[in-house]
Amino acid sequence: MKDILKLGVTLFAICAVAALVLGVTNNITAPVIEERNIQASNEARKIVLSEADEFKELEGMNSDIVLEVYEGIKDGQVIGYTIKTSSKGYGGAIELMVGISKDSKITGVEIDNHSETPGLGSKATEPMFKNQYVDKDVSNSLLVVKGSANNDNEISAISGATITSNGVTSGVNAAMKIYNEKLSGNDNEMAYDENIETGEASYMPTLFVALKEPLYFSKDDGLNKIHIQKVADIQIAEAIIEYRMKRGML
Repeated sequence: MKDILKLGVTLFAICAVAALVLGVTNNITAPVIEERNIQASNEARKIVLSEADEFKELEGMNSDIVLEVYEGIKDGQVIGYTIKTSSKGYGGAIELMVGISKDSKITGVEIDNHSETPGLGSKATEPMFKNQYVDKDVSNSLLVVKGSANNDNEISAISGATITSNGVTSGVNAAMKIYNEKLSGNDNEMAYDENIETGEASYMPTLFVALKEPLYFSKDDGLNKIHIQKVADIQIAEAIIEYRMKRGML
């Protein structure tokens, strides 16, 4: 009995000392890690919006996905924005910085913290992948495709790392969405469709159609109303209708 009690006291003491050491270590390293993260974010902003000479944080923009939003300023004028997002990849959260110019073009994408598989998902940090986003128009949400990207709003997936590719693209789309809704000065809204499988795409193309009135489409004896938000081409509406009909959504 005494041996058991002695063993219990010894184990308790070891655990207490270990917890104390871990706590002290965390208190020492946490500020260092935080400082490095701040420095990394500062560097990433300059990379994705290189023409800006200073940045100013905008309050009230954060969400579960959007971590921060900054104005990029040059000669006293706002020339664009940097938006940091966190999306779900294969190995966990992927943090990335997206630059968007005042003329609604992506100026750069920089991957920050991630836990993607070395040699596969980690290739998202390489220029061959992330430079695909540069100069994309933010009025159309981006889709990941396997093989070559043939359309302006398509991103070619990393071979063997489609989940990572979708994760990065979801983060970029989230940045585009907040830009369209809160920063562009327009009333644009990007359409998000929860019925799309993650592996197929994260966002539907935006419902920008050249029509003044909402469209109505019949199904059996009922009517389904699709709200059309802005302007573009009637062919986009037809493509959306076809897409939704194939999935039983109309």
